[in-house]
Amino acid sequence: MTNLSDRALLERALIAIEEVLGRVDGGPEAHRPAFTAAQQALTICLTAAASLVDAGQTLLRSPEDDSSDQLTQEWRVLISHVKTASRSAHQAALVLSAEKNLSSAQSGGVFIEPARALRATH
Repeated sequence: MTNLSDRALLERALIAIEEVLGRVDGGPEAHRPAFTAAQQALTICLTAAASLVDAGQTLLRSPEDDSSDQLTQEWRVLISHVKTASRSAHQAALVLSAEKNLSSAQSGGVFIEPARALRATH
């Protein structure tokens, strides 16, 4: 078996996350007007995970040939990705905390609009 670099492993992880997101968001139930809390939290968590994997890839990259302006811009984007992932994780916690347990989260119930949940975090 060949050894993969850390960046290649992160790329594989990102592809896997995107595949699962595609199935969750693009499956037959995706056209229903309301998601269960579990589905909503899963989508939020996977999106946050993808942002963190992207941040990890950036942190592993070699910046040798980049200009100072490029490095500054990339750093701002990196910080933005990490902040977005953090807020998303908090939003998923809000969605899940409105439920009693896994069974109730999977069976329907509370749907918190993303904009409303985000306002509640600030």
